[in-house]
Amino acid sequence: MNLTNKQIENLYHTSCKGFYDKEKKTCLNRFELIEGKIKNSYKDSTMYWFDNQIESLIAFNYYRKKYPYTLHLWDMAKNGKIHGQFCILVNKPYK
Repeated sequence: MNLTNKQIENLYHTSCKGFYDKEKKTCLNRFELIEGKIKNSYKDSTMYWFDNQIESLIAFNYYRKKYPYTLHLWDMAKNGKIHGQFCILVNKPYK
């Protein structure tokens, strides 16, 4: 399967300014690390949520080539009927 960069960059259903550092400080343990190299701070970062693991893996592998400290996460927060979603944290400013 060949996907364009634009297609990969649009796989997510939700994005926001990263708040991973804030969650770490509150000790809520909302995010479980699946894969990635953690850096000390993700002050200027973007978070993306996906419908399934395949989409998140494709995006994770794409972004970590550009941003080595990209993290693949499992978000354990309850959101309506959904309990847990795949998420990636990219060390790039949110637009």
